[in-house]
Amino acid sequence: KYYWYNNVIRFGVIESLLASFFPLVLFLALNGGIVSLEQNVEKNKEKYYYVLTNLVLVSLLALVYTDDTFTGYVFLEISTLSSVGLVAIKNKGKTTVAAIRYLIFNLVGSGLFLIGIILLYDMTGYFMFEKILVALSSLPSSSNLPITCSFALIAIGLGIKSGLFPFYFWMPDTYGEATTSSASIISG
Repeated sequence: KYYWYNNVIRFGVIESLLASFFPLVLFLALNGGIVSLEQNVEKNKEKYYYVLTNLVLVSLLALVYTDDTFTGYVFLEISTLSSVGLVAIKNKGKTTVAAIRYLIFNLVGSGLFLIGIILLYDMTGYFMFEKILVALSSLPSSSNLPITCSFALIAIGLGIKSGLFPFYFWMPDTYGEATTSSASIISG
């Protein structure tokens, strides 16, 4: 573990494997959808497309290495906003509507996720995973309801962001209107 200004970064075998897996998947997604990308994205916007894919990759790599909840939230938001840009870069009216719907549902999920993190921080006083675990285990059993509520908010927020049932309303238009590469990238 490496502490840097209260942000915890964890380096290990699993993190290294994931950090090598994500760029490979991104490369394969871009390579597999290059024809669709050339047909659907204007030439002057291609450079922005690749900047957004790099932002998605960097945010996913930061999520792999982070070991505290708030840094995870920040990079989850960077990933969300750059993914919306990947969807919206295709210049069609329906694509813009799909990107806005994707943004709205993901922001609702992010809000619930953040409220859950705030509740955890309020109960424990920590953002780091290990310190949260130690603090939660030392809390009295009368605080089980707030703990359950915070974890439920985090789970529901992530469920909305990932399109789990019954929060899947944004998915068909988003995947149907995005370029092949964008749909592959945001599906992960």
